[in-house]
Amino acid sequence: MGLSVHRQLSRSDGKRVEPSKQFWEVGLHMNKSLGCLAGLLLGSGLVYAGWAMTPNSRYEPKVQELLKACSDRERAQQKLATDVANNAYLDAAFLPYWGRKDLERKPDGQAEKKMKLVEKYSDLRDRKETGLEMAVKAKDPTMEGAFSEFAAFYPKVHKVCNQTYFLAPQTEPLNYQTKMPAFLSLRAICLDLATYSEYLTLTDKPDQALEVAGDSLHLGWLIGSQPRGLMGQFMSMALQSTGQGTLAMVLSNSPRLASQASLEKLSQLLEATNPPDTAFPQALETEFYGACNSFSMLSGADTGGDALMVSGLTLPGLRARELRLFKNDVFPLVEQVRQGQPVDTSWMQATGSGSWLLGRHSWVAKEFFPGLGESQRRFALMQKRQAFLHLYVALALAAHKPGHWPSSLQELQAGGYKPLSKLNLSQIDYQLKADQMELKLTLKDDEAVEPRTAPGGSEMSEWEHLTYATWTLHGPSLKP
Repeated sequence: MGLSVHRQLSRSDGKRVEPSKQFWEVGLHMNKSLGCLAGLLLGSGLVYAGWAMTPNSRYEPKVQELLKACSDRERAQQKLATDVANNAYLDAAFLPYWGRKDLERKPDGQAEKKMKLVEKYSDLRDRKETGLEMAVKAKDPTMEGAFSEFAAFYPKVHKVCNQTYFLAPQTEPLNYQTKMPAFLSLRAICLDLATYSEYLTLTDKPDQALEVAGDSLHLGWLIGSQPRGLMGQFMSMALQSTGQGTLAMVLSNSPRLASQASLEKLSQLLEATNPPDTAFPQALETEFYGACNSFSMLSGADTGGDALMVSGLTLPGLRARELRLFKNDVFPLVEQVRQGQPVDTSWMQATGSGSWLLGRHSWVAKEFFPGLGESQRRFALMQKRQAFLHLYVALALAAHKPGHWPSSLQELQAGGYKPLSKLNLSQIDYQLKADQMELKLTLKDDEAVEPRTAPGGSEMSEWEHLTYATWTLHGPSLKP
């Protein structure tokens, strides 16, 4: 049956209306629905906009002042980074070894091959005895050949470790994509120097052994003296701590004192490379600066894949909101560390979606600063180890001329000794046993790290003088 354009249509009440009236009523209902939807969207948008604009950055003037100071410091460093004559990082022999991945790093270069000559004799590399002492006693020809070749290369190592700077040139401000020097290569160099120091100690060459151990100390300090964020500081602490442990091994295991000239040189080195109180705060400042620079680059993958942050970083205003939250969370920590106050970041790990939604805490902050308080404590321990070694060297120097150890620490102080920072002489136990000396420092409960005591049957006792809750160094007999 055909349709007529004038056909009437039925309504729900049984009455009939013209088609034009039916279409008008449908349109009216649609307009009302669209109006409600538009109002809902507008209201939601206003709520979202208000939420995304809060909270404010509570410390913004101070934050901007800090970021400018870090930027100025970075530019000053980068001017020095091109100084080939004084920048250890650019050394032609070592750059392929410790250079950045995909930039300067080239495996199996000359320096890497030379350093690996003594690798198999390293106790520290795998934390187990390798039999070097037995090989020295047996005058093993393979071992002697390896150390002889290493000794010929050593002057180049000594020179590069004692340069003025260690700075990787870069073209952009520090951010999370900035490549770092090869830490494993730097660590390997210090472990191989420790092995060479042990060899020199076993062959009764304490002066040379101390010089070699001092190279690790200086290299670690050099990296930490030009702040490159917390990763650079952690590198510095690891290398300098290796140097400190190696010095303790040499001083406590040598059958005789090193020469007065060698000890005076070591005392000056310990003073010159004593980590200043400003080193860790500046590293944290630089980390904060690099993190703020990184926000324009962040993607969901940088937040551990969390769905909320993945969606948040793609929405208008969310990145700026997260940056404000980040500044509100982290800047107070920077201020605390600057003032020498201990920090507790355990709350970061408990931060959840609710805290983020309510604008209380940043989600990204916990990804950038895990274990900050523990790192701060380890830095203070490194300073104390340096001061403890300096005390030992002062005692050894005081013993040289009269031919006997000082009778007490008070006698040493009366002779002009002044402890380095962080050393509390009330924690020191100094004892004379026959014609030998024992020097102990017992850490407070809130200073020591776990484990507090050495595990039973440890093969590494000669390397553990400064490791646990009680540090012990021995002085040899001074009888002719």
